[in-house]
Amino acid sequence: MNEELIQYKREITIKDLLEQWLRNKEYQLKKSTILKYKNIINLHIIPEIGDVKLEEITFNTINQFLYNKSLTGRINDNKNLSKSYIKTMAIILSSAINYAILYGLTKPLVGKIIKPSITNSKIIALTKEEQYKLEKHLSKCKDNTELAIIIALNTGLRIGEICALSWADIDLNKDILHVKNSVIRIEDSSNNKSSKTKLIIDLPKSKHSIRDIPITSKLKEYLLKYYVHNKYDYVLTNSNEFLSPRTLEYRFHSFLKKSGIKNFNFHILRHTFATRCIECDVDIKTLSEIMGHASVNITLNNYVHPSFENKRHQLEKLDNFG
Repeated sequence: MNEELIQYKREITIKDLLEQWLRNKEYQLKKSTILKYKNIINLHIIPEIGDVKLEEITFNTINQFLYNKSLTGRINDNKNLSKSYIKTMAIILSSAINYAILYGLTKPLVGKIIKPSITNSKIIALTKEEQYKLEKHLSKCKDNTELAIIIALNTGLRIGEICALSWADIDLNKDILHVKNSVIRIEDSSNNKSSKTKLIIDLPKSKHSIRDIPITSKLKEYLLKYYVHNKYDYVLTNSNEFLSPRTLEYRFHSFLKKSGIKNFNFHILRHTFATRCIECDVDIKTLSEIMGHASVNITLNNYVHPSFENKRHQLEKLDNFG
């Protein structure tokens, strides 16, 4: 083996590996994911184990690092990091180590990286009464926040997808809404800007998120109310500049406060849409595709939770057996 290559392998550190791994991943992952990974690497991994030589790393070293981070990993107050954050950190390190093994930078390690198990939190949706109260006050919106809420409640779109909608994505003749883009935040490499990130229009969350959704009569009524003839304008601004998801979230909270409605995050509207669909017996496969989920199981695990009364009704069927 080339002596220079042997020496390089001896000297390569975890920091070197992660930088090389990230460059390799830039063509495979979304820009927002790369930004997320860079932040985790620079804030947590490199300061702690970045100087460790790759040939000296073990799964025990990594697992101990992750365990310590789970206890006192937060930068500002040294409190524990969430399980999902630790899991992302474990995924990064696992993928980087596999990359190093694949390209002969290190020998296979004995053992495995322990990822924390995450219990899915209960999905919270508006009750029918809360949704009715919300819709009753919609006329108080002084901007397109009203339309954003109606779109979310009738399509289940994510906030970034709604902000990225242009009138070119909406076919009012065939009643189809095309979901093709999303507003995402990425790293800003411009040297003349103080901000480290910027918002851009990019592809949605995954390939399954690119989808066509039928426009209901109720939604069409609202779309016609706001419709402009310049198809290149964004729906929520009626201009060639899109609305920031953070701005829409702020406007949503402001609307709730002024209307005397309990405070919610905008994302609850997506959950509410899915919940109403389940209650109306929309088949799971259809709902899964409308939501842009990668599999039917995601829809089932998140939204299909029969009530106790429904369980009682199902078991009463046994009384008719035989």
